[in-house]
Amino acid sequence: MNNAAKKMESLSLNDPTLLNYQSRYVTMYRNMSQAMREFAVAFERRDRDTAEVAQQSLQSATNPEQTLTDSLNNYCQL
Repeated sequence: MNNAAKKMESLSLNDPTLLNYQSRYVTMYRNMSQAMREFAVAFERRDRDTAEVAQQSLQSATNPEQTLTDSLNNYCQL
């Protein structure tokens, strides 16, 4: 996810709306990456409570994905 965030961030965009989408995707990817790392650490430590919190964080981080993608596709008329 960090690589996806870096690639998305490196895009050179001029359209203000696309810049907004870019920012939102980068934030989402970084939040997903952080939650996955936290889950992996909790899993390795067999820390169920922390793993459950990380899983909830991951779920929250991915919530905007479908709406964001649909909105971007609509903007681009795909």
